[in-house]
Amino acid sequence: MNTTLQNTPHGWMGLGTWKSSPGVTKDIVFEALASGLCRHIDSAPVYQNQREVGEAIELYVKDINGGKREDVHVTSKLMTYSLPPEKFEEETKRQLKELRIEKLDLMLLQWPVTTSGSIEAQWKALERLVRKGLVERIGVSNFSRKKLEQLLRCCEIKPSVNQIECHPNWRQDDLVEFCKENDIVVQCYGPLGSGDQFSSDGLNRKRSGAPPLSNHIVVELAEKYGATPAQICLNWAVFHRGTVPLPKTVNKERLRENKEALDIVISSEDLAKIDSIEEQYRLQHGSFHTGPTKEFKTLEELWDED
Repeated sequence: MNTTLQNTPHGWMGLGTWKSSPGVTKDIVFEALASGLCRHIDSAPVYQNQREVGEAIELYVKDINGGKREDVHVTSKLMTYSLPPEKFEEETKRQLKELRIEKLDLMLLQWPVTTSGSIEAQWKALERLVRKGLVERIGVSNFSRKKLEQLLRCCEIKPSVNQIECHPNWRQDDLVEFCKENDIVVQCYGPLGSGDQFSSDGLNRKRSGAPPLSNHIVVELAEKYGATPAQICLNWAVFHRGTVPLPKTVNKERLRENKEALDIVISSEDLAKIDSIEEQYRLQHGSFHTGPTKEFKTLEELWDED
């Protein structure tokens, strides 16, 4: 696999804010920015904490000596199941106001849902956001290889990012390689396996082994290198896979631990051992987009899987 680093403008790792509760999001985002531990913030309106993300960014820019907006990389998303393309500009302006910034660094289509407009129409609306100066770059989230191939055939501005679930128990090797071949950065949500989602089944797969942080290969590497299992997974995601992990935390010590994962020197041979973890298992099912009355009747249709 090609291991060329697909670096973002502000580092190889971002801070995820999904499930960061109101009341704590502002503090952890501000800590990430002010301490310099992370300047890449991933957000979305559906996370219901975007106002706090904006307050933290504003506080960093206004109250920190040397704090600059250009030092912060802000990602947001459009949940398109109820938002038609003609409303993208209005919604983007609303988000910019909530985030207290004048331009978004990256806007993603959060799911490949077309109930309110085709992917082609949605993408053209995103391209207009770029041309109007509201958004710097555009991309997608939760797109399969098949859906990306369809998008690449009709776009004028190529997607710069595909944000997908990706961790040692769901490597998505083919999709990651396809993205690299097409100069699409892979951002990984749930890079540590999202322990609170490690459920019993999904896409008819039954659990048979340990989740990433307790997998014996990851644990053995952590012991060998004096690291935590989480640090091993993040180091693997960045230096072996060339992807951009987006670990979520509201703990300041964990934030520092995540950053220090990139300082650990691990042999390529040892990191490659993680690629041998046989059990592959999706945690973010996306089942809320499937059903008799939905666009996708089954999870297999949503993810284009057997």
